[in-house]
Amino acid sequence: MAIVMSNGIPMAAAVYAVLRAGAAFSPISPEIVP
Repeated sequence: MAIVMSNGIPMAAAVYAVLRAGAAFSPISPEIVP
């Protein structure tokens, strides 16, 4: 999380998108909320 915060919104958005994609393909992943 420290990396996301130091890099700002664009990095956070990219990480969020990747996590959402991962959750979509993994039925055991918890739902990720913004």
